Amino acid sequence: MSIEPIKKIINSLPESDSKKMLGRKIKILEKDITRTEAKYLKANEDKLTISHLLAKVNRELEESLDNEKRFIASVSHELRTPLTAILGYSELLDDTALNNKQKRYLTNIVQS
Repeated sequence: MSIEPIKKIINSLPESDSKKMLGRKIKILEKDITRTEAKYLKANEDKLTISHLLAKVNRELEESLDNEKRFIASVSHELRTPLTAILGYSELLDDTALNNKQKRYLTNIVQS
C-alpha cells in the first residue's frame, strides 16, 4: 500500500508544527506498513512451505498404503495356497479307511 498521495498533500501544506508532526507520523506509518508487508510475505512463504510439506506427506502416506495393500494381498495368497492344498488332501483322506483317532485328527484339520 502506498501513502504517497497523502505525503503529497502534507507536503503541499504550509510549514508548521502540525506539518512536521504529520511528517513524523507518516514516517512511522511507512515503517509499520513495511514491517506488516514483510510479515505478510513471510506468512505467505510459510503457507506455501506447509502446503508443499503436506502434499509430500500425503504422497508418502498414499505410497505406504499401497505397499501395505500389496503386502497383505501377497501374504493372503501365500497363506491360502497351502491351506487350500491341505483342505484338498483332507477331503481325499476322508474317502479312505481311517481309525477313530485319525478321523478325529482329520475333523480337527477341516474345522480349523
